[in-house]
Amino acid sequence: NYNGLSLKIPYINTAYKLYINEKLIKEVGIIGDSKETSQPCLKSQVVIIPEQTSSTLEIIFQISNFHHNKGGIRNSIWIGKNKDIQELREKNLFFDSFLCGSLLIIGFYHLGLFSLRRKETSTLWFGIICLLGTLRVMLTSENYFYNLFSNFPYELGIKLEYLTFCMGTPVLILYINKVFPDKSLKLPARLIKGFSYILSFCVIIFPTIVFSKILFLMETILLFAMFYLFYVLIQSIYNKREGAK
Repeated sequence: NYNGLSLKIPYINTAYKLYINEKLIKEVGIIGDSKETSQPCLKSQVVIIPEQTSSTLEIIFQISNFHHNKGGIRNSIWIGKNKDIQELREKNLFFDSFLCGSLLIIGFYHLGLFSLRRKETSTLWFGIICLLGTLRVMLTSENYFYNLFSNFPYELGIKLEYLTFCMGTPVLILYINKVFPDKSLKLPARLIKGFSYILSFCVIIFPTIVFSKILFLMETILLFAMFYLFYVLIQSIYNKREGAK
């Protein structure tokens, strides 16, 4: 019995049609055989499987991608009872909303502190980190951003998603260096920030099919940034700096 079932479909790069038992059920974006004839779209969603009289269930995804370096189905597709799948979706949306709300409040609070005390730039950097985190959560996971703005341009959305990653690392370095300036290493910090700014510039000026190839470079920079941050924090804890732990 295949009745009462749903599919939880993550975003698929970059357009697809869903067929169930040879019947078109869902179309996201416009699939095509070239960049000119296709239209990308980012959307994760729950699809209720129509009632079936057949003893078999054939699910076919027809996918096209001419806009991103990594195309196709990149995350797991869930199938289960309507209630269970809907609860899973709602649970994820609740967690995303709670996280976004918390980061947003903390971010604006610290920006407010900076407006009162302009010399305390650590509050500025921390506030920006929180706002970048808010935007990234909305653009990824359940793609709640695209539910709020259904006609938001694909290219701009991907650029914002990558920029939250590329710019988050140097802002974090700026924050740590401001809080623990005596333990900062100038050369590694400048290199990390410099390469991050270069990659951010590439994201801004190049199309998605180009800059989506540099994600591994940003991940490498982030790895070095983590080593740098651990060094600064461990040194600060060892020297019993207030707030280091």
